[in-house]
Amino acid sequence: MSKSINTQSVEPVRTVLIGCGEHATVVIHTSASLMPGIEVVAVCDLDAQRAASASRRFGSCPHFTDPAALLEKVDAEAAIIVAPPFVHAKLTRQCIEAGLHVFIEKPMFVTPDEVVAVEKAAAARPDLNVSVTFNKRYSPYVQEIKSIIGREDFGQPSYFFAKFAGGYRNGATDLLRVGAIHYFDLARYLFGPLARLSAISYEKQPGQAHIAVNVAFESGAVGNFFLSSLGLWSAKGAESMEIRGDRNFITLVNLRELTWQKPPLSVRGNASSHQSGVEIPAPAQYHEPNYSNISLLEYQSFHQNGYFPRLEAFVADIRAGTREGPGIDASRCALEAAMAVEQSINNNGAYVDL
Repeated sequence: MSKSINTQSVEPVRTVLIGCGEHATVVIHTSASLMPGIEVVAVCDLDAQRAASASRRFGSCPHFTDPAALLEKVDAEAAIIVAPPFVHAKLTRQCIEAGLHVFIEKPMFVTPDEVVAVEKAAAARPDLNVSVTFNKRYSPYVQEIKSIIGREDFGQPSYFFAKFAGGYRNGATDLLRVGAIHYFDLARYLFGPLARLSAISYEKQPGQAHIAVNVAFESGAVGNFFLSSLGLWSAKGAESMEIRGDRNFITLVNLRELTWQKPPLSVRGNASSHQSGVEIPAPAQYHEPNYSNISLLEYQSFHQNGYFPRLEAFVADIRAGTREGPGIDASRCALEAAMAVEQSINNNGAYVDL
């Protein structure tokens, strides 16, 4: 059941939470609990104990073990879904058909057939906002990067590198279509559409692989991805980016350590040198959260990782009747990039157009 939303209202969005596992409760539910714009009116998980535990967190609201029963009985406006990826598309369709705005953890879908099914359901309800997390876009330091690369003194964005090297995955498909799509999305968000790519893989055994990817962007920029399930999530630098313009570059490690090597203060010619000039360097700009006092929301991990501001943006979109956040199109583009990597690997590194 659903009711229409007055986008001018300051009332919180009546929201159901579908999925009460560890990631959902630690990250998504925590964000929702701190957000005045959300009122959790029911929760659901196949595990009755987890559903009951989540219910207590939100004032002992009704809890369910069957999503269909929840959608039939609860008067809500939006659904937040965090479930195993293989059921995300089905749950998204069910919520759309029940008349709810949808906020779903990535990936929204993992196969082309699921893309078609979700697009069809959404087309029948154009009044609804169907959003995917892609929370890394909303990390404060990624937002800072977005601002820097738009500046004249950064120069034309010309090179993008991303490393996504965490722990064990259940095969290369899980690494690419579920995990690494974060960075396929970030590449598109920061540099624009990808034009083509080539990939090769070293696979120790199923679920443990290194994948090296070369990419070309429609803008003319180039880049590389290093994607791996032979790493450790606890290791420093499990995730990182390097972004270069024509004049200087930015690095970001684990979404928390941002360095901008600014352009030289000046460059003077030196005919006696094999170089064209001598740089007078500028200081690098360095940012890292201060964890000496972590009571501030801005220093919490779910804010630094972008989950809290992403959920805030979803609520703002609902209230304003806009679709500023990533949704079906962004999800489809990320999946297409993942599938292109798979296709290239299967064809000995041949380039695949996107």
